[in-house]
Amino acid sequence: MKRNLILCIVIISLFLSGCYSPQGRYYNNDEKVVGESDSYDYSNRKGEIKDNEVSLEISFSGFDTIWTIEAFEDTELKCSYEAEITRGDFKVVLISPDKEITSTIEGGFDDEIVFNLEKGTNIIKIVGNNAKGSFKIRVIDEDEDMKNITIKANTKEKFPLE
Repeated sequence: MKRNLILCIVIISLFLSGCYSPQGRYYNNDEKVVGESDSYDYSNRKGEIKDNEVSLEISFSGFDTIWTIEAFEDTELKCSYEAEITRGDFKVVLISPDKEITSTIEGGFDDEIVFNLEKGTNIIKIVGNNAKGSFKIRVIDEDEDMKNITIKANTKEKFPLE
């Protein structure tokens, strides 16, 4: 009887550990998020990433680069932001050339946002902890500010976008 109870506890523990994504522990770990590499676990990722717009339906934990932005001087990047997050935690962060998170947009809402870019390489990442939902970020083209930056979408082939 005791042996069966222990076996049952072990099986349940193994099952539950399979439902846990270790990437979720990075949600509040700025040191990991600003690092050179990304760490993520997607169970769903549909949509597209372009140089001026990101539109994704996601279910993931971890952190993933969506844009690398080269700013030739300190400037602003204006964007429209729409997000509907139905589960978990989700945020978009701006990482400065000094490897510091300088902006954080958390959760779901619809609004215009402004990223204050510093001269050099700035990175925009999404960060999730068991996050599920959809989001869209679109650059609002301001001719004067756009002359001072180059945006490169992170379209590396991690897996095909559906």
